[in-house]
Amino acid sequence: MKRAILALAAATAILLGLPAAALAGPVDPAKAPVVGNVDTSGYPDVRLEVRVAGDAPSPTDFHLRENGAVVPEGSLTVRPLAQTSRPVGTVLVIDTSGSMKSKGALDQAKAAAHQFIAGRGPNEWIAVVSFSSAPIIRSSFTQDAAALGSAIDGLAAMGETALYDGLITASHLYDQRPELQPNLVLLSDGSDSISSGTRAQAVAALGAAHTTVYAVGIASSEFDPAVLSQLVGSDGGSTSTTGNPIDLTAQFARIRSAIENQYEVSYRSASGGGALAIELTVGGASTQVQTRAGAVGAVATPTAVIQSHDLFTKPGGKGLLLLLAALAAGLAAFALIVIFTRQDDTLDTRLGVYGGAAPPVENAADAPSGSSLIESGFVRRAVGITSRMAERGGVLVKVERLLEQANLPLRPAEALFFYGAGVVLVGVMAIASAPSPVVGLIFAALVAALPIVVVRQLRKRRLKAFEAQLPDTLNLLSGSLRAGYSFLQGLEAVAQETSDPMARELRRVLAESRLGRPLEDALTDVATRMESNDFDWSVLAIRIQREVGGNLAELLQTVAETMIERSRLRGEVKALTAEGRISGIIMGLLPVGLGLFMFTASPTYIDDLFGSATGWAMVIGSALMAAAGFAWIQKIIKIEV
Repeated sequence: MKRAILALAAATAILLGLPAAALAGPVDPAKAPVVGNVDTSGYPDVRLEVRVAGDAPSPTDFHLRENGAVVPEGSLTVRPLAQTSRPVGTVLVIDTSGSMKSKGALDQAKAAAHQFIAGRGPNEWIAVVSFSSAPIIRSSFTQDAAALGSAIDGLAAMGETALYDGLITASHLYDQRPELQPNLVLLSDGSDSISSGTRAQAVAALGAAHTTVYAVGIASSEFDPAVLSQLVGSDGGSTSTTGNPIDLTAQFARIRSAIENQYEVSYRSASGGGALAIELTVGGASTQVQTRAGAVGAVATPTAVIQSHDLFTKPGGKGLLLLLAALAAGLAAFALIVIFTRQDDTLDTRLGVYGGAAPPVENAADAPSGSSLIESGFVRRAVGITSRMAERGGVLVKVERLLEQANLPLRPAEALFFYGAGVVLVGVMAIASAPSPVVGLIFAALVAALPIVVVRQLRKRRLKAFEAQLPDTLNLLSGSLRAGYSFLQGLEAVAQETSDPMARELRRVLAESRLGRPLEDALTDVATRMESNDFDWSVLAIRIQREVGGNLAELLQTVAETMIERSRLRGEVKALTAEGRISGIIMGLLPVGLGLFMFTASPTYIDDLFGSATGWAMVIGSALMAAAGFAWIQKIIKIEV
C-alpha cells in the first residue's frame, strides 16, 4: 500500500508539473522575431535577416523549420548583422521646427545624435535629414564621422513641421543605395502642419523602402502618439514618448541596441526548390514567412505570430514532455495495480473468509481494511456511479456481452470506469503536449478509439475462430455418439480434444449442466453469446431429436457437411468480390492519403482549404460523398450465403 501511495504521489507531481513546463504562457507578439528579408538567389543557400526584440539571444536560441521539416541546428549559421558583409543604412530624421527650442529639446537631440553616430558599426552608413517648414538633406549616406558631426551641429530650430515630407525625402535616399539594410530613426515633438504630402504617402514611401522605423516623440500639446504608431507599422520597429528631452540620450541608446540586435541566419535548403514555407523560432516566439527558391531579395510576407510554448522550442523538448507524460501514466497504472491486486491471493486467504480465521499479515500497516479494496472507498463509489449511468442507456449490457465475446475477464462497470479515467488522463496530457489543441484532441480521440478497436478485433477474431471450429466439432461429436458415448459424454470428450474458443465454451456448458441447468438452454446461450446462426441451428436440431427421437449422429454429420459446403461457397463469393472490396478500400482511403501527403509536402498550399467557411464546406461535402460511395460499394459486394 505504501508503494501505491508513493506511485500516486509521484504521478500527481509529474502531472502537476507538466502544465507548468509545457504551457509557459503565450508569447508577447511584440517580442516575436521579424524577418525583414529573405535571400534565396544563391539557392539552395538561403539567408534571412532577422530583427529580435528584447535582450540579445544566443545562436542556440534560433530554431528553423522549412516546409514543416526541422532544419538541424548544425546546419544553421547565426551571425550578428554587424559581423557580416551586409551594409546597414540608418537615416536620422530630426524635427527642427520652432517648437524644438522648448526645454532645450534640440540641444538634447544633438547630443543624443552625436552619441548615436559614435556607436555605429564598421558596416553602417548614416544619413541625416531635418525637417521644419521643408525637409533638408543635411548629409547623404556616409561613414565620415566628421561630416556627420558637422551636419548635426548645423541644426537650428525654426519654422513649421513638415513631418510627412521629411519622411518621404528620407525614404528616397535608399533609391540610390538599394544594397543597404534600411533603418530610420525619427524624432519629433509635434504633428504635421505644412507638408505637401499626406500620411498615406509617407507610409507608402516607408513601405516601398522596406525600412524599419524607430520613432521617438517629445510630448507636447500638438504631439499625437497615434501618428508615430501608424508610421512605425508592423515591420519590427518601435515607438516611444518622453516628456523630458534629457531622456533622449537613453532613447537613442535603446534604438542603437535594437539596430545592433539584428542577425543573419543562413542554412542550406533540402526542399528541392519551389515554394518555401519558413518558420523561425527565437526564444519561444515564432514567425512564418513565404518565398520561392531563386528569388532575389524576396521580402517575407507578414503572418501572425505563433503562440508557441517555451519547452517546445528547445531541442528534444517535446520528446521530454511526452516521456514525462508516459512516466506519469505508468506510475498511475502501477499504483492502480498495487491497490486493486490482492497481495496474498492464496487458498488459505480465500477460505479464511468462510472459516473465520484471518490469514497472518506480515506488516500491520499494509493490512487490507476489507475483503477487497476495489469494492470500497472512492473506487467503489466511482464504479457504482459509472454502473448506474451505463445501465440507464443499456450500455452496461452491451459492454458485458462484448467483454464476454472477446474473452476478457473484466467487470463491465470497472472496465467502463477505468476506460473513461484513462481517456481523460491521456486527453489532458495530449492537449497539454500537442502543438495545438486541435492536434491534441485528434490524438486523444485516436487513443480513446484504440481500446474499442482492439476489443472489437479480439471479439471478431474469436467469433470467426468459433465458426471455423464448428464443423469439425460436430463431426467429432457425431463420431463419439457412434462409438457409444452419451451426448453429455460426447461433449466432454470433444471439449478435451478441441481447442479454444470452442473448448472453453463447451466446458462452460458442461459446468452449467452439472449445476442443474438444462443442457439445451446452456447450448442456446453459447449460440447467442457467440452470435452463431449455424450453432443455433445445430442446437435446434439436437433439441428436436431429443424430443422426437432419431439418429443424432447422422443428423450432426449432415449438419456439419452442410456447414462445410456453405463455408466453401462463402470462400468462392469472397474471392469473386475481392476486386470490388479492394476498389472500395482504395476509393475510401485515396482522398485521405492524398490530403495527408499534400499537408506534409506543402502545408501552405492546403491551409487555404481549412482557412475559410467555403473550404470547410467543401471538405465536409467531400467526406460525406466519399463515405456514401464507400458504403454503396460495400452494399453491392456484400452477398449473403
